[in-house]
Amino acid sequence: MQKKTSMRPLRTQTYRPCLVAFVFAFTLCHAQGPTSAKMPGDAKDLMRLAAGTNGLSGPDLQPWHLKASYKIFDEQGNAKGQGTYEEFWANQTKFKQIIKSDSLTQTKFGTDHGMMGIGDQVQPVLPWQLNAMRRDLTNPLPGASSFDTKDFVDQADDGDEGQTRCISASGPAQFTRKADGTTTYSEERRVQGVFCFDREKPVLETHTEGTYKTKFSDPVILRGHYLPRNIEMTKNGQVVLSAHLDVVETIEPVNDADFTPPPDAIPVRDIKIVAIKRESPGIDAAIPTNQGQVNISGGVAHGLLLSKVDPIYPAAAKAGRVQGTVILQAKIGKDGHVNDLHVVSGPALLQGAAMDAVNQWTYRPYLLNGNPVEVMTTVNVVFMLGEAPTKP
Repeated sequence: MQKKTSMRPLRTQTYRPCLVAFVFAFTLCHAQGPTSAKMPGDAKDLMRLAAGTNGLSGPDLQPWHLKASYKIFDEQGNAKGQGTYEEFWANQTKFKQIIKSDSLTQTKFGTDHGMMGIGDQVQPVLPWQLNAMRRDLTNPLPGASSFDTKDFVDQADDGDEGQTRCISASGPAQFTRKADGTTTYSEERRVQGVFCFDREKPVLETHTEGTYKTKFSDPVILRGHYLPRNIEMTKNGQVVLSAHLDVVETIEPVNDADFTPPPDAIPVRDIKIVAIKRESPGIDAAIPTNQGQVNISGGVAHGLLLSKVDPIYPAAAKAGRVQGTVILQAKIGKDGHVNDLHVVSGPALLQGAAMDAVNQWTYRPYLLNGNPVEVMTTVNVVFMLGEAPTKP
């Protein structure tokens, strides 16, 4: 596969000659990043600008390839694993994700018929830190489709003596889709995150959500988009993930053979069932984890569902005839509320709407030995335009 890259370090004050290094096909040039003549004064305008210039969601970047090395830790700071994450992306139904760690080697392929996988299938749910890392590299900001229902307000900087500009994002705590197709929103608002940017450029530097805080540092540029070379996520001040971006580049030309699953690949849904059977007497049994949680199948979680909010189909996705399934990894608390949610896969234009909806779902607490426990599970949110095709 031949690749063409355009990745440059951001933080330099003068122009210098390009340094060409044939390591991971990098071509790095020292230059100022793309900046607007004037940073937007309105908080929502800045968020819109940042959403279009941070990450890899822009159509001008496709297709692309990235590789990152990572380390994950538990909440006491103990190392829980390390490895590499690599992804080749052409579109929503043509991509390849490769995970290699000290305990797992796994490759997944996106196809027109769903995700296929090969390799070691020993975990029904991957560590949530890997999904958070991918989100922070490719889609670190709220999707534009959610801006109509969110409020963005400037607040005090993130303790950096005025070097950053921080914006609080809040949205309705609940909304209801009526039978006539209209939607009503609750007056109660909930803070959904605080995003801090460089004051001179729309470069994301930190993202705080509840007890979690993610720091983005040493940004680089790929075709006018900012990506962090280093990511560090903490929970209650304790590091739970550190990651380094080793490679990011565009791909030209695309070789379809590189995205074609081998003959022994099986559907990801079947992979998850096989993995659960290996760990427990049946596919509906819970799998204990080291964090006092249990992993349960999506089917079991669905049976616990008490209230469900349907996602709002994004207008941009409708206009582009984008449909498909967004797979989310969810942590459900002892009280039945969704405490943490991360995208596993799915069309980028639909991910924000899926997240906004599932964040408002409530479940009956899962009981283990008669006591409610925190659970990890997966949620599939299906977006379909028009009538479902009928079988002949």
